[in-house]
Amino acid sequence: MDFYQIMLFYKDAFDPKYFLFLSFILIVFYDWKNQTKEIKYFFERIAVISISYIVALIIIDLIMMQIVGRSSSYPQYLEDYSNLAGLMLGLALSVALWKKFKFGKEFLHAAFGLLAVSIPFAVISYFWNISGHVTYTAAPVTYLVLLDRRLLLLYAIPVVMVFNRPYVGAHTPLQSISGFILGTALMFFSIKIIHELRKTGQS
Repeated sequence: MDFYQIMLFYKDAFDPKYFLFLSFILIVFYDWKNQTKEIKYFFERIAVISISYIVALIIIDLIMMQIVGRSSSYPQYLEDYSNLAGLMLGLALSVALWKKFKFGKEFLHAAFGLLAVSIPFAVISYFWNISGHVTYTAAPVTYLVLLDRRLLLLYAIPVVMVFNRPYVGAHTPLQSISGFILGTALMFFSIKIIHELRKTGQS
């Protein structure tokens, strides 16, 4: 296996559709740990995330079938939008269930952060092919690091992805770097805003 094949494997291994799910598993762990230590509540949270993830994948597949069914050639933003539609509806379902079962705040904050990232990403991707792989690996890693500084090494994943996307010919270097900045900065500032609002509400 040469280096190019390794990089192709890397972009598939850390595809946002799968990486976001794995990131949410970690977030769920902190959500559970910070609220309760009873193991049954951890598996309840995993069940909610898993159901929402399956719903998101089904939505993405249905939308892509409609796009591909009509044409074998379509602009990249249509694929981005189908992924975003699945992500948003999956998040909406999981947030509704999260509130119903009165789980912790960590997942809800992560969902808000992803929404803050996704709105400008959707606008930008219509006009310019900003990297979704970089954006949606950088954003969840940023949130995880804000939860626990010991997870700082996870930043290696989006950093390598910044180099990966131009190397495999999917994006320009600027599109990859912009994805990193967008995912990191908007997640960071949206979570900071949440924390400030919570402090204000408690004072």
